[in-house]
Amino acid sequence: MFDSDILHQHGFHDSTIEKMEWFGQDTLWLEGEFDEWERTDNSGCQYYQFWFRKVSMRTFEEREYGESSVVDIQITPSDSGYHVMLVLEIAFGDTAVIDFWCEDISYSFLKYKGMSYENIYHHKEYQQILIQSRQVGRKEYWKETESKDLGEGYQVEADNYVNEDSPTRAACFLQKCRLLHDGKVLFEYESIYR
Repeated sequence: MFDSDILHQHGFHDSTIEKMEWFGQDTLWLEGEFDEWERTDNSGCQYYQFWFRKVSMRTFEEREYGESSVVDIQITPSDSGYHVMLVLEIAFGDTAVIDFWCEDISYSFLKYKGMSYENIYHHKEYQQILIQSRQVGRKEYWKETESKDLGEGYQVEADNYVNEDSPTRAACFLQKCRLLHDGKVLFEYESIYR
């Protein structure tokens, strides 16, 4: 159950809405940044996130709310969920009221934004390193094959290729890994990490 006391314990007034997104038709995600007082004098937290699930009876227009300032936030529990009302200042003198009901609310407070969940392996820079490292994956650079028996017919093998004369660190090591079951390859991949 959502504890509405957090609205009094933390300084949401004058905080900044960074993102507000819908997931499906009934889940609203809100991310914001606390003002200076909250992160220096109160909790030390800089960011907050709210998930409002099973949203219904919403009365607000679809528009861009990012970079708006929180004037007021009210969350009132009832038997069937919560009544939520956000009053935002979009621009000087331009306010918006976001009013809806939801069945569930969860939240988190963060001191730091944390790591990105974006997969680095698809980045152009990483792909360049992998292309350079693949040059090592030739017969003349093969050093050893490591093997580990996992039991029940499963085994992991890794062929290590090393170019000790490489001028760049990125082009000196490659590992070709395989997962086998009863001698048959189920999965294989290349890694630039030992």
